[in-house]
Amino acid sequence: PARHQMCRLRAESARQGQSAFEGGSIFIDGSEKASLSSKLDPYSSQMRYYTADLHLGHENMIGICDRPHDSLESMEEAILDAWHRCLRPEDELYILGDLGGPSTHPDHIRPIIEKCPAAVRWIAGNHDKSSSERVLDEVADFLGDRVEIKTDRADPRDDHPVFLVLDHYPMAGWNRAFH
Repeated sequence: PARHQMCRLRAESARQGQSAFEGGSIFIDGSEKASLSSKLDPYSSQMRYYTADLHLGHENMIGICDRPHDSLESMEEAILDAWHRCLRPEDELYILGDLGGPSTHPDHIRPIIEKCPAAVRWIAGNHDKSSSERVLDEVADFLGDRVEIKTDRADPRDDHPVFLVLDHYPMAGWNRAFH
């Protein structure tokens, strides 16, 4: 099943002695704001995972998105179960918006994020309340609305650094798209 794919990818990468990206920097509005973990041991199993649209506390999402759960509690428990099966303390989880629903109070989200075994970094989505940043400050790193991550990898075609652009919304074009 798809929910086990994340774990299989972790195992495959660990067997090959690889991680997705081994360091780099976070850029917000073109300025370097933070360094990511230093270059990893090539045999480390640290991974960075990306997800979006958890919609914690938003029961209507079960029907709207045809999620296979009978209740909000079941949906949130399934998310926690997946995290605990796949994520490790040395990993990083990037949540690309919509941690909650339009009426979800950040106080509902906080205890769930606190249970995540990995470091959590997130960007805002259209359903995230403005108070979320303050309430989640001690349990997750808020990165803003859009963030660029400069990895320590180079494009083999031209040796330019590889950037990831993270946003809640799909993009037809982005900074450095042609590099």
